[in-house]
Amino acid sequence: MKEVRNLILGFEIARDFSQIAYYDRKAQEPVSVATRVGTNLFTFPTALAKKKGREEWHFGVDAEYFSERGEAVSVPHFFEAVQTNTTVRFDGQEYETRTLLAIFMREALKLLGLPELVRATLAVTVTCERLTGEFAMNVKRALLMDGFTADKILIEDNEESFYYYCYSQQPSIWTRDIALIRFGGNFVRFQTLTEMRKMKPNIASIHPKGTITLPEENVDRDKAFAAFARKCIGTENFSSVFITGEGFGREWARDSVLVLCGQGRRVFEGNNLFVKGAVYAGLEKKERHAMKNRVYFCPYLLQKGVCVDVIRGESREVLPLIEPGQSWFDEGRAIEGILDSTKDVILTLVSMEPGWHSSVVMHLSGLPERPDRTTRIRIEAACTSDRECLVTVTDLGFGELCPATGRTWTKEMYLGPGRAGEGAGAYPPPSPADEDEGTCPQQGEEAMNRGRN
Repeated sequence: MKEVRNLILGFEIARDFSQIAYYDRKAQEPVSVATRVGTNLFTFPTALAKKKGREEWHFGVDAEYFSERGEAVSVPHFFEAVQTNTTVRFDGQEYETRTLLAIFMREALKLLGLPELVRATLAVTVTCERLTGEFAMNVKRALLMDGFTADKILIEDNEESFYYYCYSQQPSIWTRDIALIRFGGNFVRFQTLTEMRKMKPNIASIHPKGTITLPEENVDRDKAFAAFARKCIGTENFSSVFITGEGFGREWARDSVLVLCGQGRRVFEGNNLFVKGAVYAGLEKKERHAMKNRVYFCPYLLQKGVCVDVIRGESREVLPLIEPGQSWFDEGRAIEGILDSTKDVILTLVSMEPGWHSSVVMHLSGLPERPDRTTRIRIEAACTSDRECLVTVTDLGFGELCPATGRTWTKEMYLGPGRAGEGAGAYPPPSPADEDEGTCPQQGEEAMNRGRN
């Protein structure tokens, strides 16, 4: 790879295969990382193994190869194991799942070929199909163990990656609704990315439209998929359609192609959509900030945030500790300040709903009596879920004049949808590939461009 500093990485971890991509600043687009130099192989098995009796680890194809030869012991059910915060016993030892995930990611990131990768990286975004709190925290802890600092780590699901991918393309892709069709063998899901442009900021969300299990025989398969696509599209106005996963084939999808390409829709197909979307997410959040007037709504985004009132000079400011509209996995900050004549910290709850806020007083009972402006404190906020956070205040004292007691005060704060007395509600929830991407012709020829991953 050519990039050697300020790297923006995407890492997709899936049940069977994983992949890595990075942002090519010269080409101004994400590039998939090959598992072997000079090849077009971009995915590797989500597998980890260690040599018997030795702390020598292998991932991907090598993990499967050495395990089959009996030279290594593979981690049993590796993908399922790292979804939980438990331990796994194999080769006579106990390993924490976060440790195993750290080893897997560290070995996989060696594909980039950089000796000082952590120092050179600006952001690494991990994406997966189903994001749970335990898996998200395992990912964060694993990358911390690998040397990445918390500010470099971003975590999201495939649907959020799809959002960042689509809105990083030319406007013709997202002027209207966008369809996402996900194949898993014979099982197919149809989802829609929509944007509420009448709200400020605009709210984008992904809606499920339907599922189907396709028959095996090609003619019946094509007929069933065409009918399914026609039903899901209905009378809605789509500007583009994206197909991903294993199971779609141009050799059988003849009528289906005509349905998908109708009304001038642009159709794309490939298997690196989410990993590249993860790269775009890191680019947007760390550098570009081109989507400031648009918010992606999903179940794990915070609907409320927490700010603290401070005075700088002669003006009052509100500093964010946790911001609404962000992933709870990524949020949490710490600030330090000096108390004046008060023993109270004023916290302000703010909402995604414009204009709403609510103040909460955190009284520091038992704080030693000291002259004004001789008590330094640290205020930290960390999310424990998408609906709750913990605010911690620590007494740092004031040097030798007023030694620190180290005493802490904590307060749990509710960040979810409005409850009685809070006066705030949430936005309504959504209703129940390689490089080449091209336009499917509107006439009947079978010419959908296909990513070769």
